[in-house]
Amino acid sequence: MDEVRYFWCGSRRMLGRLANVAAIAAFVGLLLGFGFAEWRISSSPSRNEEKTGQSDYRSAKKPEQISQTQSTDDRLARYTLWLAIFTGALVVVSGIQGYFLLRADKTARLAANAATDQAALTRETMTKTQRAFVLVKALEVELITFPYQSPTAGIIDRIAGWRIGVEWENSGDTPTRDLITHVSLKFFDDGIPNNYDFPDLPERNVSNALIGPRGTIHSASFLISVQEAQDVKNGPKRLYMWGWGEYDDVFPNTKRHRTEFCYEVLFIDPFPQRASFGHLMHRAHNGADDECLKQPQTKSRSKV
Repeated sequence: MDEVRYFWCGSRRMLGRLANVAAIAAFVGLLLGFGFAEWRISSSPSRNEEKTGQSDYRSAKKPEQISQTQSTDDRLARYTLWLAIFTGALVVVSGIQGYFLLRADKTARLAANAATDQAALTRETMTKTQRAFVLVKALEVELITFPYQSPTAGIIDRIAGWRIGVEWENSGDTPTRDLITHVSLKFFDDGIPNNYDFPDLPERNVSNALIGPRGTIHSASFLISVQEAQDVKNGPKRLYMWGWGEYDDVFPNTKRHRTEFCYEVLFIDPFPQRASFGHLMHRAHNGADDECLKQPQTKSRSKV
């Protein structure tokens, strides 16, 4: 933007100088022409003197003197004619010069506008391609075990349940600013209702964090017991996890971003084992920015 303003100001100054030079040249030309004409007229006999003493003057002069006087008048008339032609040509040249000055001013305006549009397009493209973009990279399920003394096999690992959370990723080329995330988990008897509002459960499960370029972080997690997992696997329970992340990017004058997710957590055979789970993306509450169900609910600390 500084380059555009410098180019525009330079063009305006150049056009102003050219206009001043043209005006000064026209004024000096007219001043010299009319000054010279005035000098020639004043050096010749006045018309009153010619009228009052025309007869006596001509009668007193010799024929060659009368011829010389007529020759002087002819030269003065020719000079006046050329002066008028010169003045007219000067006016025409000034008009042409003014026309080209107007065209140059229009061209400078178009160039400045084009440079401004290009700078705005470049900034918009850089903002979209290099800004931070937060999304859920994976659903994380960790098997929880504890040592158990078996009567026949000795000490073995016994499954206590699963710890479930998500992994947030910043897929952009710049870090996040004032990132706030929340993850909720709930069991349903017959799936999520169509008009569900996806509240924050529990309210304390809020995390403030920073994700660098191409970096990841882990969310808060929930413990699922073996019995709860068995109820999800065989029915009648269905388990859903949802959440959101809100953040700013590093570019100035950009709006706060929001990402939403919702998954149904599945437990599958072989059960219970380390990999006895899967997940399905829910039909709602999955999107980013304008695709989200809700507008950003938090504010950055720098803008509060």
